[in-house]
Formats: sequence, C-alpha cells, structure tokens
Amino acid sequence: MSRPRGQRATVRDLAAETGVSIATVSRVLNNQAHVAPDTRDLVQRAVERLGAQAPGPRTAPDRVASGAVYLRCPYPGSTTRPWR
Repeated sequence: MSRPRGQRATVRDLAAETGVSIATVSRVLNNQAHVAPDTRDLVQRAVERLGAQAPGPRTAPDRVASGAVYLRCPYPGSTTRPWR
C-alpha cells in the first residue's frame, strides 16, 4: 500500500491491511466495546506499523451549536388558524 510521504493512514487503509471492516477499525480506534481481543491487537499493530493516529478528544468548536431555531408553522395557505 503506497501513500504519499507524510500522509497518515486512513481507516480504509487499516481495514484493507488487517482484513477487517471499517466499522471494526473505527471501534478499535475509538476504544469501543464488542471487539475481540485478537482483532483489537491486530488493528493496533497495524496502526503502529502504518503510522496511523487514533482520533483525539473532540474540541469545543466540534460541539458548538449552530444557533438555529426550529419553528413549526402551519402551511401558509391553510384556512385553519389554531392560534385564534
């Protein structure tokens, strides 16, 4: 598997290298349950070998709310007006 120099391995690269699904690689990288210990070790060795990095903790800008407000209004042409 060849990547340009300095480019990190992707989840797809790790899945192809280890023969497991992308979902399994993601579970290992995010330290989630329901992964067999042997599979977890296999993926972690591939991470070290390919120079991949597990995702770090999410930062505040990732969690900022959009500020959008959802307002539900009846259809503009409706003859029923429940607020009257």
